[in-house]
Amino acid sequence: RIIYATGIKVALLSGDGNTWFICKKNEDVDMKKYAIVGVGGRSMMYQDAIAGDFKANATLVAICDNNAGRLKFAGKRLAALASEPNCYLADEFDNMIVKDVPDIVIVCTKDSVHDEYICRSLKAGCDVITEKPMTIEDRKSTRLNSSHTDISRMPSSA
Repeated sequence: RIIYATGIKVALLSGDGNTWFICKKNEDVDMKKYAIVGVGGRSMMYQDAIAGDFKANATLVAICDNNAGRLKFAGKRLAALASEPNCYLADEFDNMIVKDVPDIVIVCTKDSVHDEYICRSLKAGCDVITEKPMTIEDRKSTRLNSSHTDISRMPSSA
């Protein structure tokens, strides 16, 4: 399932009916393992939520980015929050999925590659949270629609 976050509220934080949520704070649910691909400014609200208020229900097992400097910065920032995910460059994405086995991949990359990471994550059996726009081209929208048909997962959005 694709969970599509809208607005500035993080999907993990909101249960107000305006956005999707994975779990409410302190809800009695199994621990979920998250990976974030794209660790620029867009991802910080997710990083903070997982490493902070939702650490009882969520763990950030991996982060991935195409920029080694940004990846290193995010790793240090998360270590200061007592979260030490494994760090991967973008060309190691598939290895990250196999090694860390996240339940949910949060896609915070530039819009033009959202579809790539959504499809690869779904194919690997992960749920996906992505920001809007899910994609910016018709052909990529078609690819997303066919990817959920191929693996029996239905995309949903808020």
